[in-house]
Amino acid sequence: MTRDRRGLSRFYRLSSSLEITPAELDRRRREGPAIVLLDCREPEELECARLEPCVHIPLRQIESRIEEIRSMAAERDVAIICHHGRRSLIATRLLRAAGIANVWSVAGGLEAWSRGIDPSVPEYTRHR
Repeated sequence: MTRDRRGLSRFYRLSSSLEITPAELDRRRREGPAIVLLDCREPEELECARLEPCVHIPLRQIESRIEEIRSMAAERDVAIICHHGRRSLIATRLLRAAGIANVWSVAGGLEAWSRGIDPSVPEYTRHR
């Protein structure tokens, strides 16, 4: 599949109010500590592929750890990543509803990162 300059499929419809592109995440990470990466996948998924540094909080724990995330977001913007971008979008919506405005889902997730930004991060099939 062909990727565009954003690191996404050319058919991907970006929700710019909730998502950032893999290319934007890459740029912001290279610029310095202005953004923290929160990985909302399950622990066994981290064994397959991961970006470092990151904070790991599975989606099922997001609501119970909102205050921890609020503290992170007080210092820096938060980018949330998962495998394809679906769970990170759910997490982003939950956190926005809790009043944390500076959180974004990484569009296309780790798969888009691996295919469009850094092929050294392995693609994987999610464990069930």
